[in-house]
Amino acid sequence: MVVSGFSGVNRRFAAASAAALVLLVALAAGAAPASAAAEEGGKASRYRGEILGVNRDEGSFTLRNVTSEGKELIVFHVQPGTEFTNAKDGSRMSFADLAAGCRAVVRARREGGRRLALAVEVRVPEKKRD
Repeated sequence: MVVSGFSGVNRRFAAASAAALVLLVALAAGAAPASAAAEEGGKASRYRGEILGVNRDEGSFTLRNVTSEGKELIVFHVQPGTEFTNAKDGSRMSFADLAAGCRAVVRARREGGRRLALAVEVRVPEKKRD
C-alpha cells in the first residue's frame, strides 16, 4: 500500500516533471544555458575552424566553428591583449594578418554578451603554384 498516493514510478515522473518545469521557467526568463554562463567572464573555451570574414572597423572576425555536433558561425571580438601566432612556426602575427580562408584555433571567453578572443593561432593557406 502506498501512503502518499504516488507509486515509485509516479514519484520519478513527478520529480522529472518538476525539473523540466524549472528549466522551462529559467529559459523563459532569459537565463543562459549552463555552458554559456560558465564561459561568461570566467573560463575560456576553445574553438576551431575557418575564418570566413574580418571586420577591421569593428575589430572582429567570423569563424565557422567545427564541433562534433556540426558547424556554427561565431563572431569573435579582439582586444589590445589578444595574442596572434602563426600555427606553422610560432611567430607573432597581428589582427591585420587575418583573412578569410585562414584556419584558426581561438581561445575566447564571454564578456558582456560577446566572445572576446584571448589567443588566436592562425594557419595561413599556402599559395598555390601555377
